[in-house]
Amino acid sequence: MRQHCSRHKALAALICGAVGFGIYTAGAWVIAAPHGAPEARGSDFLNFSAPAGDRPATTDTVIDGVKAAVLPNGRLVTPAGIEVNVLAPKPFGMALSPDGRMLATLNSGAGPFSLTLITQLNSSIPTVKRVDVNASFMGVTFSPDSRRVYLSGGENGNIWIGDTAAGKIIGSVNLNGGTHPLDRPLDVLATPQLRFKGAFPGNMVIDTHGRFLYVVDQGAFQVHVIDVSKIQTGFDAQGRITEPDNFAAVIARVKVGRYPFGIALSPDDRSLFVTHVGVFEYTHLRPANPTGDDNIDYPLCYPGAGYPDETRNDRVIQITAVDPRNLPASLREPDGIRCGYVPSDRLYTVPGLGQPQRTGVLFSLCARREQAAESGASRDCEDRAAGRHARERD
Repeated sequence: MRQHCSRHKALAALICGAVGFGIYTAGAWVIAAPHGAPEARGSDFLNFSAPAGDRPATTDTVIDGVKAAVLPNGRLVTPAGIEVNVLAPKPFGMALSPDGRMLATLNSGAGPFSLTLITQLNSSIPTVKRVDVNASFMGVTFSPDSRRVYLSGGENGNIWIGDTAAGKIIGSVNLNGGTHPLDRPLDVLATPQLRFKGAFPGNMVIDTHGRFLYVVDQGAFQVHVIDVSKIQTGFDAQGRITEPDNFAAVIARVKVGRYPFGIALSPDDRSLFVTHVGVFEYTHLRPANPTGDDNIDYPLCYPGAGYPDETRNDRVIQITAVDPRNLPASLREPDGIRCGYVPSDRLYTVPGLGQPQRTGVLFSLCARREQAAESGASRDCEDRAAGRHARERD
């Protein structure tokens, strides 16, 4: 036993010595001088460090005379100007009103889901008002006249409309379609009883004339187009929204890529840009004509395709009969795994997931109605927001 320990101590010493020599050698690394230069210089490799140095993580410190924070990864946050508490967690969305007088954050929970309106931006103590809602997620934008603010209702599948002067929710647009209405009247704070988990709106953008609002739908991989002139607003004595659906205001839905995330309009309102963060649109393994017997309908119990080379197109694989209750040596697969009960040999098609996501899509929108009239075009372009796309960019 003593000899065994001695041998392992010697081996450990040898390894440590080799590592120490490697570190010492690394410390002596030099960067070769270009041909003809007078001399090489020492490497800075071992001098790298986080900006915070040995400072501990904190939310309240002073860096170079500025109130700051130290993140756990050693980075420094040194905000310029006044720090404002938005009174709720996860302010994922933010927008500045066109008149520059109000800043809005959309706070995505876990709670309270809310909109925060910040005014008196140039004062030393800005005014903060939180407007609570029962669901929200990421998207927020102002109307061009700064009188209204539009915000995503997240899992409700709706868009909230807020009055900026009153600091109050005054309307709603339901993106789930006419077969899935919301509660009527709609309580802004309580979870709707008729909520349908279909559309999941996120980021949004409005045109320069304040007529058309474009909203990405992360649940259905599409963009909704809302004609805000058709939105009916109003609330009862309890503050409940009297027209929660406004189905007529949703004038178009346009399919885009997988998991649309970012959206922007060109300054002339003629091009809509949508970016995506999804990779695959996953496919259910349910057969076209299920038998009701899971052993037959779902024989695949381990991945039948490798990523990424074998995931784009359908792939046919061989599945061999197996009875795990009495598995003879002849049925043991050296190159695979057997599980479940497969009554007979069969071919099985693993559905393809398509090509990994494009980075973005560009939609060409019809010109404004007055521009079309000036150019002599006969077609009415009021519904330019219907989103006929002229081309896509990979």
